[in-house]
Amino acid sequence: MHTRKAITEALQKLGVQTGDLLMVHASLKAIGPVEGGAETVVAALRSAVGPTGTVMGYASWDRSPYEETLNGARLDDEARRTWLPFDPATAGTYRGFGLLNQFLVQAPGARRSAHPDASMVAVGPLAETLTEPHELGHALGEGSPVERFVRLGGKALLLGAPLNSVTALHYAEAVADIPNKRWVTYEIGHHTPVCR
Repeated sequence: MHTRKAITEALQKLGVQTGDLLMVHASLKAIGPVEGGAETVVAALRSAVGPTGTVMGYASWDRSPYEETLNGARLDDEARRTWLPFDPATAGTYRGFGLLNQFLVQAPGARRSAHPDASMVAVGPLAETLTEPHELGHALGEGSPVERFVRLGGKALLLGAPLNSVTALHYAEAVADIPNKRWVTYEIGHHTPVCR
């Protein structure tokens, strides 16, 4: 069974340093049994970066209508009328991005961005800088928390997660000057089109 101390030491051996800005992509299943569960993993991450470091994750939203409205599909009037609005203070996280993000959201001092589908969470001194603002038209590209993460020299940390889960890859896709780039649009309640 892994302890906070053992995880912190393992992170330090991987090169995590005091003051680092980390975006974590994790599979708790891949980490294995942890004394205290996901809360202990969050505590170890925060311990490894110290009081001057920041830990960030891609929270998204467990009620995002992304799949239902992809490629021009629309919510029917009843679904649109009854779909709960996104509230960063109470919204759950998308489990497909890992359970750890929910525990980051619940960590003391955590800040969560207001984008209903590309919501980011951060804990540490850069949390507010990273998460605000996060406008609807800037999910993962210019003006997004991911852009600020990249510009601040953040490091991606994969704990049992595959390489294609690195959120910064979506930033690169969004800002790359590619001829005939295909943009995907979808609806997030109240007739608000969003680019992903």
